[in-house]
Amino acid sequence: MESTSWRTTLWRRGRIPLLFLLGLIGLDLVVHAFRSTWRRYDPDEYRERVRACRDGAWDLVVFGGSPVHEGIDPALLRGVSWRGTPLRRVFNCGLEGATASDTCLAVEQGLTTPPRLLVYGITASDVNDARGEPHGPRILMGPADLATAWQLRPQATEWTTRHWLIGRASRSWNLYHYRHGIRLWLADQFPSFAPETAAEVQNNLRISTAIATNSGYAPRPEMRVRRLDRLKSRGWTGMPFKFLASYRLGGHIRYVERILDWADTHGATAVLVDMPVSADLEEIHFASDFQSYRQALRGLAASRDVRVVWATRQAIGLTDADFADLIHLNAVGSKRFSTWLRAQIEGWQTSEVLKTSEVLVATGDQP
Repeated sequence: MESTSWRTTLWRRGRIPLLFLLGLIGLDLVVHAFRSTWRRYDPDEYRERVRACRDGAWDLVVFGGSPVHEGIDPALLRGVSWRGTPLRRVFNCGLEGATASDTCLAVEQGLTTPPRLLVYGITASDVNDARGEPHGPRILMGPADLATAWQLRPQATEWTTRHWLIGRASRSWNLYHYRHGIRLWLADQFPSFAPETAAEVQNNLRISTAIATNSGYAPRPEMRVRRLDRLKSRGWTGMPFKFLASYRLGGHIRYVERILDWADTHGATAVLVDMPVSADLEEIHFASDFQSYRQALRGLAASRDVRVVWATRQAIGLTDADFADLIHLNAVGSKRFSTWLRAQIEGWQTSEVLKTSEVLVATGDQP
């Protein structure tokens, strides 16, 4: 009698918290079931672009940070002749703000079928060991990747581990993880719910559609029309430029070598393209840093027999009018550069990797 009374009392006191917990679990499962919808309204470009890359079989994939994200139009490379055969399936897997470490993760996770040609559009900020992009550890790293990061960038162990844990924690509760996507979906279904988000909703849907249907290419609309020469005429300098602050080389360069190792192991040809940047960035503000970075690229070219394409402004014919800011090309600059890069690829007739001296003859003077 006493036992029954104790159990009844416990149920009466505990049923509300228990039912509340079960309700939260059920709600979380429902949110998870509609995750593709929330992702469409709030796309994480790292995850979605790598997933779209992984879901396809590509002949040519271009990797890199935001200069690639904005500056290389896969449509202008589609059908380019490579060793006598057209490369019809081209994908842009440029990730905004990505370092070489993040790009390596994108290569390893985004390529289930090795492409015939893997192009890494690299620049000095990619290999600045004084910086890191939290999105890489939070979104792309698994436990094995974390262990690799400890080995290749030991000085960043605490930073990498902290952001990896934050990423894991945020994905442990779907209602929290997709909260912004749910809010934007509600705003789209019920415009009066959050009228101030209408522009964000349309932009996010544009990005989601472009990643899925435009070979990963989803440049920002504002970057397409901006011109550096006009910004400078109004006194804009773009400084401070935090991505090259406290410049030093180290672990990120090891990730570039890891990308080359991946290509060698999987039978893909890897090419490094030194992305064009504004004269202000490389000649005025960070001249010594760019010299250090390019010396490292020359070292890779010599030690790894990898083709390095020095895409100088002079070789392409770029001016400040072709840049949206100090490091990103606008629509006109992107078209010029992508067309130029296509011509370089079509000019590579030999099946063997060119030596550095041959590359300079093919692409213009080395900076």
